Amino acid sequence: MKVQKLIAHSLLPVCVVTVIFAPHLHAADSSTQDVWTELSNAGIEAYRRDSYVEAETAWKKALKVAQQSKQEARQAVIYHDLADCYYKQRRYKEAEQMFKLALTIRERVLGPSSADLARTLHDYAVLLKHTDRQTEAEKLEMRIHKIQSRNRWVPRTFPPDIIGPGVIQK
Repeated sequence: MKVQKLIAHSLLPVCVVTVIFAPHLHAADSSTQDVWTELSNAGIEAYRRDSYVEAETAWKKALKVAQQSKQEARQAVIYHDLADCYYKQRRYKEAEQMFKLALTIRERVLGPSSADLARTLHDYAVLLKHTDRQTEAEKLEMRIHKIQSRNRWVPRTFPPDIIGPGVIQK
């Protein structure tokens, strides 16, 4: 079983967070994994250049690859990336839909104590605060706190803004 790493890149100074979640990523053949990784990385590079339409196009293609190979953890990564992309474009309704999809998958696949789940909850809370939905954001922050209290390895603080896209690399 291969161990894959999820790396999230910060929007401000590049900050790397590595989380291991191998059991959910090993089922696809290597050519599918390579295509997905290439498309996901292309989306990240476009996002870093503020080329959001290009990032969205690459990530939607990566999402199709993940869906065809039934790689739910990879789908969740892309849903989160698309949510970040939509947030940056002020497409808040679409961002919220993507965050909800990422949350549903991450909770089911990775469990209710996952650091990736906490990161998605955080970024979704940022969106809710930005759209004047403080009460809903506070509920998510309470969930984040519970995850942090159960796991010593979950970051205790997050950047104040959206963390940015992530990618699974070999």
